[in-house]
Amino acid sequence: MGFRDTYQDMLAIAYRKPAWARKTLLYLLSQQLRDGCTVHECFPGQQRAPDPHVHIDAPLWLPMLAYVVLAETGKLALLECLVPYLGADGRPAATATVWEHLRVVTDFIEAHLGRTRAAVHCC
Repeated sequence: MGFRDTYQDMLAIAYRKPAWARKTLLYLLSQQLRDGCTVHECFPGQQRAPDPHVHIDAPLWLPMLAYVVLAETGKLALLECLVPYLGADGRPAATATVWEHLRVVTDFIEAHLGRTRAAVHCC
């Protein structure tokens, strides 16, 4: 299943099925590596090594879905749930809270920013 596609699907359905969106969020968080990178494809029930090809925007979907689930359920305890990171071998690795998973996204994106472009001025 496509990582970004699944997030987008859950964003659209979370208001109707917040429990499903929460469960899917927790699964997708488990497909995040410790450095904040996420897989491009997920294979539920299988332990596959992560694809080494990085899709830089994929981790950005984590905070968006977390926000939608929190907004729909009002249950902030979600942020304290423990979720494993994905190990390099495809097996669960060290665990962290949902909040820590979300913070790692910020670090990952900041570490992978492109060079700054000069502002474009229109006349």
